[in-house]
Amino acid sequence: MKDRDNMTKKIGRNKPCPCGSGKKYKKCCLLHDLDKGAGTTKITLKTIINAASLHISTLESAGDSTKRVVIKGIDMMNGIIVATIGLYSKDPMGIKIESGQIIAYLSSLFDGEDKIGDFGITHFAVRGIDDNNNEIMYVVSSKESARFARNGQSVEWLMHSLFQDNTDETRLSQAKNMISRVEKGLRNVIIHVLQNREGNDWWNSIHNKSRKSAESVYSNKYGVTTLPNGDELIDYTYLPSLKVIILENWSDFNHIFRDENDFTSDMDRLNIIRREESHNRIISPPLIVELGEIYKRLLGLIEQEIPGTVPHFLIENWRNELAKMFDNLTNNMIDITDEDRKKPIVMMEKFQIIRDLNFDLSIKLNGVVVPPSKEELHTNLSGIITKSVAALDRMNAASKIINVKEVEEATKEYERCMNELNKFKEVYLLSEL
Repeated sequence: MKDRDNMTKKIGRNKPCPCGSGKKYKKCCLLHDLDKGAGTTKITLKTIINAASLHISTLESAGDSTKRVVIKGIDMMNGIIVATIGLYSKDPMGIKIESGQIIAYLSSLFDGEDKIGDFGITHFAVRGIDDNNNEIMYVVSSKESARFARNGQSVEWLMHSLFQDNTDETRLSQAKNMISRVEKGLRNVIIHVLQNREGNDWWNSIHNKSRKSAESVYSNKYGVTTLPNGDELIDYTYLPSLKVIILENWSDFNHIFRDENDFTSDMDRLNIIRREESHNRIISPPLIVELGEIYKRLLGLIEQEIPGTVPHFLIENWRNELAKMFDNLTNNMIDITDEDRKKPIVMMEKFQIIRDLNFDLSIKLNGVVVPPSKEELHTNLSGIITKSVAALDRMNAASKIINVKEVEEATKEYERCMNELNKFKEVYLLSEL
């Protein structure tokens, strides 16, 4: 503090800080004190966050070098330092570059956390928002992956960080993919059901208007009068016709879609969103959420009737991601020995490592694209990991205030979670063989 007072007198309280930030020294010098470890006042997380927020606002934005970073706030949530920034970029890569700049700065400030205070930081995140305060992208990096951004290793940082992309471009692309898969799924299930009932001549059994409409589209496209069979003509139907075909044959489809009103409602909403997507209009965040629910609901039901309807690469990608996560958890998990249990400090250090591994897994699970037919299985796994992190956090908090009873109860809860996880692995392996 004495050094800072002397420097303040030397520079002048209302003159610019020599760091070039443009801020007056009395408002800016705190950051330099933190960098040097100067002063005798206890450093708190709030103090550092305020200093970080102040300094970030002086940086030139990676999205527009003529402007400063717009910092909306920095918070600490469940071991994650989250910086909320206003975005200049509109495209996904530009936003990632802006986010990487902030992750790199947070890493440089907080990576030496053990020297300035133990705040339990495990990850850094950037929440990018637009002019209307809509979240456009959320980026999470572990301390380890954040070092890649700090060291200028952009590719490595991109590969090891989790991105939840909510840009206009990405939402439109997601909408096109989901609607296309639902349409294909509906066509496949119509062929499957009606062919089983009518045989190869099933096309002639459907509603005349729907049939003639598809035949007309095909004839106009290819300029022919000889038509292929229904298995090919069904590709020239649109969502309203697919809806009509299923409803007019509801007794053959009700075991798949179960509730006629729910199915009708889903198809009507799907068609409205389809019109927006086909004209490349912006798909709003609420609309993409609604589409996602319809997608999971309809394709999940179809997948139960015809396994393999969901593109194989989606299921394989999900399986591969889970396999990598389990391998990482197994390879990095540490044992707590009887000797460790005699040393509370060592034991709690190990439990903190285990907690960070589970927390990292929970973040990765939220970033995986889950096939509709695997939704229940994936949700069960996420629930187990979330409960285990909560138990370990309880354990850590109770140990700091030497609440032995709470530590024991939290430990038992964590052990129950691990038993659930072992059972899940058995169910997962059996169901995925």
